[in-house]
Amino acid sequence: MTEKNKIIIIAVLFFLFFPKQAFGSEAVPQDSNKGYIQKNDTVEGMATRTPIDVTLPKISIHGPKEWIPIVDLTAYGTYSHADKGDDVWGASVFGTMAPAMKYNDDLYIIPLYSGSYQREKFFVVEEEGPLSTTEIQHHDLSMTAKYLLTEKVTISPTIFGGWDLNVESKDEGWGNGLYDYREMGSGSDFDYLVYDTSKGRIQLTSGAKWYIRQYPNYHSLISLATPTAPEVHEKDYNGIELSSGWKYTNLKNTSLDLKYILLMKYFIDKKVVDEDGILEGRRRQEYRNSIKLSALYSPAPNKGFQYNYSSEFTCNTGNQNFYDSRGTAVLSDDVFTPRYYDYLGFDARPEISYIFVHKDKPVAILSGGYNFLMRNYTSRKPQDADGGYKSGKQIDFEHIFKASMEIPVTKHVSWVTRYDYTLESSNMDYEQFYTYNYKLHRVMSGMSISY
Repeated sequence: MTEKNKIIIIAVLFFLFFPKQAFGSEAVPQDSNKGYIQKNDTVEGMATRTPIDVTLPKISIHGPKEWIPIVDLTAYGTYSHADKGDDVWGASVFGTMAPAMKYNDDLYIIPLYSGSYQREKFFVVEEEGPLSTTEIQHHDLSMTAKYLLTEKVTISPTIFGGWDLNVESKDEGWGNGLYDYREMGSGSDFDYLVYDTSKGRIQLTSGAKWYIRQYPNYHSLISLATPTAPEVHEKDYNGIELSSGWKYTNLKNTSLDLKYILLMKYFIDKKVVDEDGILEGRRRQEYRNSIKLSALYSPAPNKGFQYNYSSEFTCNTGNQNFYDSRGTAVLSDDVFTPRYYDYLGFDARPEISYIFVHKDKPVAILSGGYNFLMRNYTSRKPQDADGGYKSGKQIDFEHIFKASMEIPVTKHVSWVTRYDYTLESSNMDYEQFYTYNYKLHRVMSGMSISY
């Protein structure tokens, strides 16, 4: 048996027999077609991920095992000002490390760590609404084997994991946040190369993964007060994600990516509440259908104008209802809302950049962008400032205006300054626990290192 075959057999057996012993993260997908690795970012005032192109080329040479180290590090000083809450001075650090290993032309093993620490003003969107916080850290780990089965078919099994920690008040320490969570899971991506010519390529993609998300500190008031509460870990769930997509890449200046994603959540301990406020025997389930589109156009690569656009349409449905007792002992003023978490969502993110060059080298990059998000709840009723219910259905809007400047210092080091302004509005005016209407200014400036 050759060394190549031994390596392949060991990798396949590991992913088959130990998927649930691995760690995973819903928020860190691996794009096996391009070798994209994702890192944390916070352009929208909430944790997101921005792709870093670290394509692992198919090398036509033969030889010993090769290491391909990939490092990306960004550190900002930050200032945040919101119309609700105190100003926050702080820092943000984002890091990605991937000591990729090339065993031969067909097999790559890619261990990845991606982490961040941020101290700035945030409004992190939870299921019920945006939650204000000032410190957050996130850590992701994954191990991916990228194997070229044939000239057209690539398979990328992976195991992955993540931890998310939040500090909501000055008196709260790390590890005690109500919405802290951890994840673990495994999955695989499959790519089929339809054609690849000097003019461009078309790929068909598909993927499947399983993961479990746990909130160790989240407990309802009834579970804390009752030793035999019917539900204790009501936010924990098992997730199954299926995806399929189509990619077109013009090797000169254009790329298009269209993807459909179905995320199914099966809650472990959360029961459905009925119209009388009684917990039923069946457990909560939720299904999120998403269609994502991204496009990139570059009239002259690495100089001049660059155009980028992405959008997503989301339909979220589930069987969970909401029963509001209004904090009173009488039943006459109680309000029951069926399918409380169902919504339709749409977001669009156009962006334009201009790369200034001197002697064929970039000397400055100016960028501007706009993010629009709308979330329309199909059953949830808005409330006034005192908690009284209004007519109609809740609808949320988010507008983000962004500008940035990047000055390359060396081939691998750049100075980056960014500004964004967020305007969040909603017809939900009841803000005892969540903040639905706010304005937020953020300024970030620091160094970026990439190898």
